[in-house]
Amino acid sequence: MKMPMTTMKLMIDDLDKKERSGMEKEWLRLDATLNEMLYKKRLTNISNDLYIESVEIENVISNTIRKLREICIEKGIGFDMDLHVTHIETDLKWFSFMVDQIIGNSVKYSGDSDITISIYLMEG
Repeated sequence: MKMPMTTMKLMIDDLDKKERSGMEKEWLRLDATLNEMLYKKRLTNISNDLYIESVEIENVISNTIRKLREICIEKGIGFDMDLHVTHIETDLKWFSFMVDQIIGNSVKYSGDSDITISIYLMEG
């Protein structure tokens, strides 16, 4: 399933900006839905799917924002990041999935306002 999605994305990237905008939005929705289905399928065997490592939070967030770049430009959305924690020990795939969901929903429901991402460590 992912190979046809990648091929479709490459084809969309070759379109001119006017044509690309609408197609890219629909591709992002399709890709997000497919990823969600795949991750839900993996939940039954999550213990076999985890690989805990040190993950740089800013890289994960930047990758997600990059995926949503066209929609953010169209809606006039910018991002402010306030990261008091730079690394966490987690599974990169699952963390990326969660960040994709959170930021994707923020972009979807934010209207045209900027989004602030704050990460800090709480005691307790």
